[in-house]
Amino acid sequence: MPIEKVLFVVFSLRGGGAERVVTQLSEALSDGRQVVIAQLCDMEPFFNPHAEVRLHRYRGPGRGIRRYLGLMRYLYRIFLAERPDVTVSFGETISPFVVVTGRLAGQRVIVSNRASPLASLKGRRGWLNPLVFPLAEAVLVQTHRAVEILSKRFRLCRWLVLENPLEIPTSVPDDRQRRNVCVTVGWLGGEKNHQVVINAFAQDAPEDWELWIAGDGPARKLLEASANDQNVGDRVKFLGEVNDVPALLMQARVFAFASRTEGFPNALAEAMACGCACIAYDCVTGPGELISHEESGLLIPLDDQKAFDSGLKQLMTSPALRARLAERGRARTQALDKEHIASRFLDAVAALRTKS
Repeated sequence: MPIEKVLFVVFSLRGGGAERVVTQLSEALSDGRQVVIAQLCDMEPFFNPHAEVRLHRYRGPGRGIRRYLGLMRYLYRIFLAERPDVTVSFGETISPFVVVTGRLAGQRVIVSNRASPLASLKGRRGWLNPLVFPLAEAVLVQTHRAVEILSKRFRLCRWLVLENPLEIPTSVPDDRQRRNVCVTVGWLGGEKNHQVVINAFAQDAPEDWELWIAGDGPARKLLEASANDQNVGDRVKFLGEVNDVPALLMQARVFAFASRTEGFPNALAEAMACGCACIAYDCVTGPGELISHEESGLLIPLDDQKAFDSGLKQLMTSPALRARLAERGRARTQALDKEHIASRFLDAVAALRTKS
């Protein structure tokens, strides 16, 4: 049966990786079919959906049991009114609720698991989700490595593997047209590990280079203090949340990514697509699926600060190396074009249902 209507369920469309994926995938799928996004809060979107995509926003009670009952009623009514051919829930925290509500409305839900698979095995979601997710139509993850890790506990689930979609620029500036800038992008907190990038920049950056940090979060003041303590505060620019990240990336020669845990690193993939020479820690899933070491970027053993320092210095001081890695890195990301990923998503769902 052809897929004519797709429903995405998200908590919000604030500025994060999963929200960017929903926005890009919904735009690609809206060519020739109906796409609806149901947001489980009333927050203004940071990523605005495409004009052809319809957006619902929850405006009911905001606290306690009344909120959960209101959300269930809101989502149940959307299921009945829209009758989507495919529903995808983004986010491990909300997905058990979405799966159960979908079942009550006669809808099977595909759960999109965005976090690091190691995080998916911890805490409440580590025991609740293996019980609920078998009720879903499938669990969608971003790498085959994630399936290997999760399937040992999520024993009864069916799996789909699909990388995140990207908006691939048709052309990018070459190294000679860029500035002596290293960029890093991401939330300032948790496992994003920006301190490693600041340390590496402070250790060996030539005097005419700057480090731009796009993103915000609770660690910002500590990171600013660290840059000042290491005497590079005047060359480390904290930009806050940036609406047009590709425009930023196309000015920079180098992208540095030191996250310790990922599902699939959107920021790294986008930097490669925009023609930056990239360096990244080889955390459990993500960077290793994108970068072949010294071919399409530099892949550094996790938590090896000295190797990260050395690699970043190489990129800042070797134009030939930067140009080679940037060209091959950009070539690697062509398979992530959002239209291609949307087509693969539809094919994967069709194949899943053929096997049912």
